[in-house]
Amino acid sequence: MDPRYPDVREYLISTYEQAVSGWDIDGLKLDFVDSFRLSPDQKEGTAEGRDYKSVPEAVDRLLSDVMERLRAIKPDILIEFRQTYIGPLMRKYGNMFRANDCPNDSIQNRVRTLDLRLLSGNTAVHSDMIMFNPEEPVESAAMQLINVLFSVPQISVRLDEIGEVYAGMLRFWLSFCKENSDILL
Repeated sequence: MDPRYPDVREYLISTYEQAVSGWDIDGLKLDFVDSFRLSPDQKEGTAEGRDYKSVPEAVDRLLSDVMERLRAIKPDILIEFRQTYIGPLMRKYGNMFRANDCPNDSIQNRVRTLDLRLLSGNTAVHSDMIMFNPEEPVESAAMQLINVLFSVPQISVRLDEIGEVYAGMLRFWLSFCKENSDILL
């Protein structure tokens, strides 16, 4: 899809509007926004029906319009982006940033969330999904949480299958995060 065409932008935005209104969801994760590119047979310029020459300018228009129209439906809409398309300008289009995928890698999760914090001002930074194997020591699972203390942790385990020791560890660290959020976040 080429965002330089107004009908393409309208299609995408109306799809998002229908999802937010129809499902009464709190927000959306907009992914692959860095994937809009010209194919080798296309050129920058104005072709019939295009109102933008530049793909980056058209993406800016698309994302700006997405925020404007979704906020008209739900003023406190949550829009998440993940690394690698983050930075101060992206705060114009969304209000949550997530560390890029790093499954079961607590060190990368820490580095990525801290990198995001440096660029995100007061925009919420979320860790990549935290997962662990309940067959491993609970201390290993706790390290997943400890390494993302300066972000909003996202837990990706089946809570009904982890057992009381792991549930207790999660309660402890999530309570710690909540009680100290004014310092940590």
